[in-house]
Amino acid sequence: MITRTDPQQQSAAEYHADYSAVSNSMLSVFRQSRQRYRDRFVTRTMSPPGPTPAMRLGSLLHLRALEPERYVCLDVRDTRCQAPLASGARKGEPCGATSRGQSADGRWLCGAHSKGAPRTEPSS
Repeated sequence: MITRTDPQQQSAAEYHADYSAVSNSMLSVFRQSRQRYRDRFVTRTMSPPGPTPAMRLGSLLHLRALEPERYVCLDVRDTRCQAPLASGARKGEPCGATSRGQSADGRWLCGAHSKGAPRTEPSS
């Protein structure tokens, strides 16, 4: 007889490591490839893929619902344009406009300040 821990009493790591019941995600892997399912869930010789934005959101919602004492919002970033203004009364101050992405050096830039600057896509 299989005894399962109440999901309300499990940490996120324990919850995701529990393969005693079949989940929708496991069935999706099974539909894609029987070999991949075997390697990942039966023999555990294949690592799970890295987290996608949807997986990170799901983990956050799981944490908020099932482990509220551990839920803390840490990812608070000011993503307004950080480029200094070149003229006017606020010359030298950060632009502050809505950013369109990050520069190669990690600064957030608006559309006007990102023209011609090497940039990276915003991370989720």
